[in-house]
Amino acid sequence: MEYMHNRVFISKKSFMTLHMWSLLFLIGCNQIKAEQEKAVSATASVNNVEVYDNVNAIPVPDGFKRLTCKEGSFGHWLRKLALKPGKEVYLYNGSLKPNQDAQFAVIDMSVGKKDLQQCADAVMRLRAEFLFDQKLFSAIVFSDNLGKKYEWKENNNRARFQAYLDRVFGMCGTASLEKQLRPAALSSVEPGDVFIKGGFPGHAMIVMDVAVNKRGTAGLCWRKAICLHRIYI
Repeated sequence: MEYMHNRVFISKKSFMTLHMWSLLFLIGCNQIKAEQEKAVSATASVNNVEVYDNVNAIPVPDGFKRLTCKEGSFGHWLRKLALKPGKEVYLYNGSLKPNQDAQFAVIDMSVGKKDLQQCADAVMRLRAEFLFDQKLFSAIVFSDNLGKKYEWKENNNRARFQAYLDRVFGMCGTASLEKQLRPAALSSVEPGDVFIKGGFPGHAMIVMDVAVNKRGTAGLCWRKAICLHRIYI
């Protein structure tokens, strides 16, 4: 079973024009700074900087309803991810990230202790953690840009899982990840989909949640899937 069967959007123009419902988790790139500021401002005024247990607890905008996700799906799992009670973001070495104003909420998940996890790596980590949690170990497979596969073969060995991910993060990136994903129509966006522009560097973001208004327009609650300590544009 192959790893990346979720969909991908590769149009940079498209994700810049989407209605954003809240900016989650990490820092963003300069190209969409204006959109980020707008999203953060809107979220703060509605939520009054409240603490939420998980992604699903974050209120949707007025007039919007969450898209239905099948229980046990990747999107359903993303919505249940626990959030930290504070908004502080720490780097891999335990120090605070210099800019603490960009994130709205922080996923309670380790980034490891090495300077490795960047944008595509965060996407791969979430997918790998989901598959590990579901005990779909044979589906945890990533490929580098030359097509070499890195398969997880140690089943429920959590102690070795970070070492495996560190190797994947060192060998794979946006260019290789883009090849593993399949395109999907922007009109059918759903949680777990990925916006990606492969390159050296490229950039990738994962959709954490989706809400639809009465007119059928999708609003996105999305995580900037980039590293905490470096911005890739």
